[in-house]
Formats: sequence, C-alpha cells, structure tokens
Amino acid sequence: MYSNQNRKCEVVVACERGTEGIAAQELRSFGWRPEILKRSKLYIPDVTETDLARLNMEVHTISRVYLLLARFRVSGLTEVRQAAESIDYTRFLKPGQRFGVWGKREGTHDFISQDIGRETGTAITRQFAGCPEDQRPWVHLNDPDVQFVAELSDKDLLLMINTSGRPLHHRMPRPFIHSAGLKPALAAALLRVSSWQSMGGFLDPFAGGGTIPLAAHLMCTGRAAGSYDDPDRFLLRNLMFLDQEAIARTFREITGKSVRPCGVAIHAADRFMKSIDGMKANIDHLGLRGKVTIHHGIAEKLNYLPDDTVRCVITNPPYGLRIGRPFVIDLIYKNFALACARKGIHEVTALTPRKRSWVSAFENAGYTEEVCMKIVFGRLQVFLLKVARKP
Repeated sequence: MYSNQNRKCEVVVACERGTEGIAAQELRSFGWRPEILKRSKLYIPDVTETDLARLNMEVHTISRVYLLLARFRVSGLTEVRQAAESIDYTRFLKPGQRFGVWGKREGTHDFISQDIGRETGTAITRQFAGCPEDQRPWVHLNDPDVQFVAELSDKDLLLMINTSGRPLHHRMPRPFIHSAGLKPALAAALLRVSSWQSMGGFLDPFAGGGTIPLAAHLMCTGRAAGSYDDPDRFLLRNLMFLDQEAIARTFREITGKSVRPCGVAIHAADRFMKSIDGMKANIDHLGLRGKVTIHHGIAEKLNYLPDDTVRCVITNPPYGLRIGRPFVIDLIYKNFALACARKGIHEVTALTPRKRSWVSAFENAGYTEEVCMKIVFGRLQVFLLKVARKP
C-alpha cells in the first residue's frame, strides 16, 4: 500500500506466465526483494517512488508495473464493491484528470470482468460526486491519465494503479514486426537462461525481425530495456501524488548512463530476404548497424557459419502451427540439430511448443536436456528448453 509519509510503496509487476522465476532473478540483481505472488505476478515491498521509474525503464523480463493500493479477500461482487469503496481515491486523482478502470478476473465467478471494473469505477465517481463539476476527474477508458486496475483471482482481489501504460514490450521501437515475432521480455528470458555471455556470443538462426539479438545487445552493453523509449509516455508521469521531479531526474540518469562495449559476437540469420531486410531496418532504426552480424541462409545447414566459430545458439524456431504438416517441422528440427553438432555448437536455448520433437532431435545429435520450463505465450503453451553437448 502506498504511504505519503515515508514515500514507500508496494508494487506488483507482471511478467509472461512461466517466467516468474527468471523475472525474480533479474529483479534481485537490481537489489529488490521480489516474491512470486501468483502466476505472472510478482510482489515487491519497500519500493521508492524513483524505483518505479527504474522498474519501468531498466528491467528486461517484465511486462507491466503496478502500484498496489490494497489487497482483499472477497466472496462475491458485493464484497468487491465494498473493497473498492474503502479506498480514498481523492489521494490519487487531481481535478480534470481522466481516469479509467481495467477489471480483470481469473477463476470461476457468477460475474464477468466488466462487472468488477464497473463496481470499481462507480466507487471512484461517487467519491467526487459532491465536487464542483470542473473539479471532478472524468472517465476516459481508452486514454486515461490514471488507470486503476481491479484484478480478481479466485477470491484474491488486488486494487492497483498501472504505472506503465501500454505493455513494456513497446519499449523497443521496431519498424518491422515479424508475423511470428517474439516479445522482448521473452527474448530476455531466453537470454538469461543461456550461457551466451560466458561463451563469447551466440547465433539466432531463425532471427525474424531480430528481437533476440537486439535484446542481447541491450543487455551486454548495460543499456536499460527502455533506452529507446520516451519516458514521458509512461502513465507514471501522470501520477501527481508522486514526486515527479525526482522521477524525471531518475529517468534522465538512466537514459544518460554511459554504456560499456558489448564484448561478445552476436550473429543473426534467416532464410527469407523479407526478414533479413526487416531485421536490418530494425537494427538501423536503433542505431546499431555493425553491432549484429547478419547472415542469409538456411538453419538446417548453417553453411554460412564456419566450424567452431560460435558455441551457443538462442532462437525462437518455427512451430508449424499454420502449415498442417508436423513432419515438416520435425525434419527441420532434426536437420538443424545435426547442423549444430557439425558446426561445434555446445549449447542451444529455444522456445517451442514441440518439446518432444525438439529434444528428440538434439538427443539424437549428441545433446542432453538441461532446462525445461513451461511458458504461456499468448494462448499457446510452449517450452523454454536448453540442451547442451555431452562432454
């Protein structure tokens, strides 16, 4: 709960479902003490107002940052209403500000998410009913200055303020978005599981728009995840009850921080020229021309890669969901695994729903499975897999 007296608050951060442990590890590396709250949510106590700026800008593996107002146990919509009415919203809204409410729920209930949002919104408007009309905040669901979130999981109700606005994967602006592109937070999760930095770099042979190589360059140079974003677009900047001068100063410190040389080799490849051209456009847009070595070629052969030059692969391979012929993907995986073994690749980290096909292909090529994590990617369950060569 937010306290004006000591300027400390409690925070809930969202991440991709299944990556909670990876996100917690990264948060601890910044000095925070996260706890896994539930699926896709972590709780952080004792967060300062300037920490809210750092969370939104610096952390790679999260998707949103929420200021926790209160937490309740509720049994029905009546108790949701009572919980919402117990919050003093006049602390968080200034005259003339636009506000919206996002109602969410998981579990079995006899009401829907919109009912939660409606009850919370009604509680807010009632608190300002006695104010002159020009002193009241007004509802704008599509473009609010302040967005309240009422999230119910079974009987656990969280009342929060969204400090991020749109999801944090928008922090990396890219003119080319691949049709099967990966969110930067998932790319960062793959990178944190891999040993690429100690191995001197990596190759992404199914690079598409280059999300994994671009995320890797940010990480190895020590850049913040939001280095290329406009800090003023975060809804955090509209929360006038916070110390906005200190928050603005923190944003300036983050964006002005010096970066270190990358120090590792980052390779990206794709078989389609459309993806190669799009990847180059993304790299140029971020001013990183020459920082990523781009190859045009087929992953099942890796002919563009000299033997024993790259020891690590990190990739998001094709899933075959739209082609209707699973054996085609099985063959791609089999030949790719053999090519990795032939080229001296020691470790491969990937995301795929076809766990059995992927692991079998690499086991037959002399690799062993080291990591297997279930991830929910959109509405699809996939596996984050790491395999390594037998010594």
